[in-house]
Amino acid sequence: KESVAAWMERRRVERRRKAAEDEEAKTRDLEAKVGREGGRGLVLCAWKPSGLAAALNGISGTHEIVRVHLVVQGLPASECLPAIRKGDVIKAIDNVLVSSLRQAKALLGAAQGADVTVDVTRNQCQFRTTIRGAEGE
Repeated sequence: KESVAAWMERRRVERRRKAAEDEEAKTRDLEAKVGREGGRGLVLCAWKPSGLAAALNGISGTHEIVRVHLVVQGLPASECLPAIRKGDVIKAIDNVLVSSLRQAKALLGAAQGADVTVDVTRNQCQFRTTIRGAEGE
């Protein structure tokens, strides 16, 4: 007969496995969607600050912080150097400060065939990288 502790541990392991499978499926769906849309290979998400962070960001004109949720392999964003990674914060695109997710998506999609320069922050270190435009456009 299985002890309560062993049953609880088995259930915990099953929940973690299920969560990992769900996350993998979600990632595959996002990659497929980004690929179909002809994007540069970045899936972005927004974080809206609250409290003191909101006040400080309001002073600078930033209403949302735009983060990289996923970099799709095989698309232009996955090939830039230095590399863009999940969790990076997009600060500027083509020297235009990014203040919202909508703006970031518009700037990335504005000239699909052209190279785009992206200013990124990772672990409080800033760097600039270029996402190449699609070949032949």
